[in-house]
Amino acid sequence: MLRQPVKLLRLTIAALAAGTLFRCQTQWIDRPGLAAALFGGTAYAAEAPVSQGLAAARQLNQAFVEIAGRVTPTVVSISSSRTSHSRNRQPGQTLVSMGSGVIVSPDGFILTNNHVIAEAEDIQVVLLDGRTYEASVVGTDYTTDVAVLKARNLEPRANLPVIRFGDSDSSRIGAWVMAIGNPMELGISVTAGIISAESRKIDILSDNPLNRQNNVDLSIESFIQTDAVINPGNSGGALVNLDGELIGINTAIASRTGLYQGYGFAIPINLARRVMEDLIQYGRVIRPVLGVVIKSLDPVGARALGLENPQGVLIEDFTPQSGSPAEKGGLQRMDVILSVEGRPVMYSHQLQETIAKYHPGDIVEVTVFRSGRKLKRPVKLGSKEISAEREVKIADKPLPQTGTLGMQLRNLTETDIRELGLEKQQGVLVEKVTEGGVALKAGLLNGDVILAVNRKPVNNVEEISSLLDDVSPGTAVLLMVTRSGTTHFIGLELP
Repeated sequence: MLRQPVKLLRLTIAALAAGTLFRCQTQWIDRPGLAAALFGGTAYAAEAPVSQGLAAARQLNQAFVEIAGRVTPTVVSISSSRTSHSRNRQPGQTLVSMGSGVIVSPDGFILTNNHVIAEAEDIQVVLLDGRTYEASVVGTDYTTDVAVLKARNLEPRANLPVIRFGDSDSSRIGAWVMAIGNPMELGISVTAGIISAESRKIDILSDNPLNRQNNVDLSIESFIQTDAVINPGNSGGALVNLDGELIGINTAIASRTGLYQGYGFAIPINLARRVMEDLIQYGRVIRPVLGVVIKSLDPVGARALGLENPQGVLIEDFTPQSGSPAEKGGLQRMDVILSVEGRPVMYSHQLQETIAKYHPGDIVEVTVFRSGRKLKRPVKLGSKEISAEREVKIADKPLPQTGTLGMQLRNLTETDIRELGLEKQQGVLVEKVTEGGVALKAGLLNGDVILAVNRKPVNNVEEISSLLDDVSPGTAVLLMVTRSGTTHFIGLELP
């Protein structure tokens, strides 16, 4: 019979939990009973104390469970539908797209992506508990891909669950995050990961012609990058921190297949919230501006300006060229903007995001590099009305031709004539062109003014509608267009 005590055995374990590497030691203790239990001899017993690493892992696990339980009721599934049209302008099939949104008020305001509900005719939101509501569009901003919906016909005292806002400026690379949304129509789902990068530009908005007004790109891309799994349908959903606070709106993925391949991108909530507040209050976005034409520095340009490293954003010009907010604040051409209110800026898109989070009229301290010195200047921000869902009335009656062409038109106002530098009130303003539409593919842009159709001058929407009514489907028409003071001729085939 075995009588010798079991030899002391030491086992070293490394556990990664909550971002900290812990070491612990577990040992067998020479006690009566263990050998008897195993080999029928003297009894020995084992002690297995819980290690610090395992305890930390359990705490992290519990944090994820609590956050999921608290946040998932505030995230909704969004279903939007629209009717396609055939070439002869007859209604075709109903197209349905799915996405996600986040409830931001008990009375039913919902924050989501513009691309989730773009061109939607009917929108439905479904809560985690199954409650379903029709929703209307409060406003959209395609320069940031933000949209706000309002759930309709809520029950008395519905008191919808509301997410808590965080501070995306305080988020750091390496921090744990959770992505919550409705991926691939599976229903509300939760994934976890870390913030893998900040201020990421991926050119999904800046490449969109809809974001150009008078040849100026107004889009803002400065995404939070995460490795939390994001798939189609997650768009508009929540990216939250370990306090369960909303720090981003999930928007895009980097993928060659259309599915998750490692990285997702979210709009920082400080930017999305600022846009949301404007859309709720005004129905449009009134963006604060420095009034500068800028570009990021490359190593050669930085050396030429006397900087050791390519840091900051170069001021090339002012807009307007005289009397812009930046010029009034003492900034000069060839200044390099290093920071705003102490927050460093490395790239032009990062500066755009930083300024966009303020309000028109705010005074911000701008640090610049000029002729070998760092200078601080207070600048009072100006304002610029950006895109919005403006309820544009094309005419007193629907114009199926312009709608089928994928453009919205309106008559010129005195303000338009002055701002566009037109000599007289002639033409029709292209208020909005639709992505993928005939007008956009032909080369029309937001802000274009159509002066003539097939060499016949037009002065209002009714005249252009009448001329297009007389043209058969499949016929090409020639549009005379003015853009930024230059005349263009664009051929357009009517569907």
